[in-house]
Amino acid sequence: MAARKAQGEFGRRGCLLSYLSKDLLTWTLQPEPFYAPDAFYMHECPDLFQMGEWYYLLFSEFNDKHCTRYRMSKSPTGPWIAPEIDTFDNRCFYAAKTAATQTGKRYLFGWNPTKEGEKDYALWQWGGSFVAHQICQRADGTLYAKLPDTVNAALGCEQKATLAYKNNYLQSEAESFRTDPQGYAYALFEKTPTVGKISCDFTYHGGGDFGILLRYGEEGKKTYTIKIDPRNNRLCFDRTQRPMADMQFMVETERTLSLVKEKTYHLTVCLEGEVVEVYVGGETAMSVRMYDFKEGLFGIYGNFADVTFENLAFSKK
Repeated sequence: MAARKAQGEFGRRGCLLSYLSKDLLTWTLQPEPFYAPDAFYMHECPDLFQMGEWYYLLFSEFNDKHCTRYRMSKSPTGPWIAPEIDTFDNRCFYAAKTAATQTGKRYLFGWNPTKEGEKDYALWQWGGSFVAHQICQRADGTLYAKLPDTVNAALGCEQKATLAYKNNYLQSEAESFRTDPQGYAYALFEKTPTVGKISCDFTYHGGGDFGILLRYGEEGKKTYTIKIDPRNNRLCFDRTQRPMADMQFMVETERTLSLVKEKTYHLTVCLEGEVVEVYVGGETAMSVRMYDFKEGLFGIYGNFADVTFENLAFSKK
């Protein structure tokens, strides 16, 4: 049960209490907190489950990243280890709890929050659109979120994307595209699906950032970007026409992502109205919302980067 201590630094009194019962009718509060790291205001939506030899404790916090975190232990009562990457997603995925199927798969259910007035730069609201990730376990016990197969199938069968335009810094051959690190390379394809997905394989050879363009319009003046930034080990969401020239767009939407050069990764962007769910390499998930720009083409880009894109495809419902 989520609770707060009566004393201590005001913003760090969050704790979890535990009640025990032998008959599920009479419950006894345990004298010591179940988990109290003196780190967060609150541990919302706590969840405890076991996968293999590991136990996992989940909670959502709004002190730091406003996200769902997890801890791991070989015992159901701790001590609890905070892994290096202890989140499943970012600020746009909150209040998540889990459930397992009879086949042993476990899913993480949370929401992608709405914004006041349905504007890109407005404040986040409590509540939003349902989002489900599948939770998977690595050999060392750490967890990660991936695109559920059922969600992937529900977004339709993929078809090859038709090239509409490319500039001189992008080389193409058959279904392969490579960006020139001497400048900004980009190519445009089909209309961004309202409901559907965009996918590709990419191989990073070196240089700057690159990624996927969404709702490209007005010669790039109104465009969203799924940006992979290897130099800063991050995956993030960006857009043109920021309110301030020195403002990074939605910093809280970023995720840690470290790439291995010359390794090929698969990227999928799932779209449903304003809700966007990004999955990279099968182990990194990122949720975002896009409100202001309503339509436009999707594409690929490389910003002084040397990257190969292959198997670019999309689906729409």
